Amino acid sequence: MAVDSFDSTTGRPIFLDGGAPDTGVDPTAVGIYAADVGNRIMRANLAGLGSYAYKRAGLRGDALDTGIEYRYSGSGWEPVGGKTPIAVLRRTSAALVAANGVPSGNYTNISGTAAWTATGGELRGFTFDSSGLTCTVGGLYWASWALWVNGTPNGVAGIAVNASNANATTIHALSHIYPSIIATGAAGAPVRLAAGDKLTFWAFGNGAALDVRATPTGTEPMHWGARWIAP
Repeated sequence: MAVDSFDSTTGRPIFLDGGAPDTGVDPTAVGIYAADVGNRIMRANLAGLGSYAYKRAGLRGDALDTGIEYRYSGSGWEPVGGKTPIAVLRRTSAALVAANGVPSGNYTNISGTAAWTATGGELRGFTFDSSGLTCTVGGLYWASWALWVNGTPNGVAGIAVNASNANATTIHALSHIYPSIIATGAAGAPVRLAAGDKLTFWAFGNGAALDVRATPTGTEPMHWGARWIAP
């Protein structure tokens, strides 16, 4: 029997007496029940969930490309489980910047794609290109980084959001790189991101250039990125 119309809120099929033969079953009641208990959909990606015509608060959806599970809040899809968004980029053997040194006295963007890789790390719910890490799912994230530096220089590093130029007031997870047998630095901080926000990694040499180590692809512990905490 043909469907006469669909409910504008749930998408359940509606059958009219004049439009379908009487089978002894109330098909509309069946449709109501199916819409009531069928509160989950699956789509190829987040864009597919976004284009679903019958979104309503409480609806769950799975994005098959990432494995992230979402709940529709009434205004947007929010991660609730499964594989949540994460970006952990590992250091490679490629030069970080010119001569692999971060100049003294200036913040330098060290987010270059050749110098970092998701191999050995993770990249889900983000895209990564020469301009940095772009968030595709808004929420509260933990941004973090860790660096090794050759020699015994010192400086600072941190992660900026939507910054073409960085300074101490625009960087999150800002912390020192300490001179020692191996000069190291690491930090993390919560940051609120919207879809489309871009993360970049910056460092600052203090008194001398920072010679950031190159490592085989995917080797711990050097990294930078962010992981989802909550909507």
